[in-house]
Amino acid sequence: MLRAELRLLDAAAGFEAVELPPLAPLATCAAVGPTSQNKIVTTMRGTEVVSDSTNVLVLECARRLRRDPDTPVRLATCQRVVRAQQVPRRPGYSHHFKLFVLATARRQTRDHGFVVDALIEHVRTLLAGFDELTQEGHTFGRRSVRLLATAARSALADRIAEQLAPVVDVVRGPLDHPYYDGLRFMIEVEAPDGSIVPIADGGAFDWLGRLTANRRLVFVASGLGTQLVVLLFRRQVRLFTVAEATVIIRRAWPWIPPTSIGQMVPGTATPTVSGASPSVRRLRRRRRRRPRTVGTMALRTCPNRHL
Repeated sequence: MLRAELRLLDAAAGFEAVELPPLAPLATCAAVGPTSQNKIVTTMRGTEVVSDSTNVLVLECARRLRRDPDTPVRLATCQRVVRAQQVPRRPGYSHHFKLFVLATARRQTRDHGFVVDALIEHVRTLLAGFDELTQEGHTFGRRSVRLLATAARSALADRIAEQLAPVVDVVRGPLDHPYYDGLRFMIEVEAPDGSIVPIADGGAFDWLGRLTANRRLVFVASGLGTQLVVLLFRRQVRLFTVAEATVIIRRAWPWIPPTSIGQMVPGTATPTVSGASPSVRRLRRRRRRRPRTVGTMALRTCPNRHL
């Protein structure tokens, strides 16, 4: 898991990596998004357990843009979140899981250029993360991007699809989910068993404009289920049989006597005392001299009788 997160952070070199706390102010998620507080673990002291890192990152983006409104904010984080809701009864899904999240915020530019560029940057960064994870032994099948947009944002989706087409297959569709501000994308990957898994999700949100009372501020966020990636796409390790392990040992260390391989590979024939090599006999004598343990003290047999 840690290596996978490091690979994803390497792919997001253009983002500033931040570490988020496990708790957030009460109603961090429900105040800006259409999320029920009943699906969030609430504490007794005006806080809640983080259920979505994007809601915490938008607070950080609002704080930074208030201080410097002309500098774009690009943040990335890896965090374990907890959600008190029903989860699918499938391998890899649980109430607490790891998320890799990207967030970008800035004042909108001409012709909605910022939101278009930010969404393209998020998709390309996540695709680069898959390439990085491949070097760690993960196996990904065919990848595609499902781009959803409302009728009012259809022209922006066309611009995004046109720039992503040379990189990945793009499938267009309508958006009827009120959680997003007109634009949403999902990265779907073919699993080793042939099923299609929507492993990453992102889009544009109006949270930043509502928090700052400035509709010109745009917030784009995306998330990747790191824990799901490791469980579903990690290459399985094949165990060697006793015969295969014996051949590998003989090829790697040809000077080892064949009778000593029985001490290295469980399940092989153990040589008898008469046919054992001198090194094996010395090893057995050392085992006989192993100290006897009494509680936490080791008593070693000493040739001096008065000790």
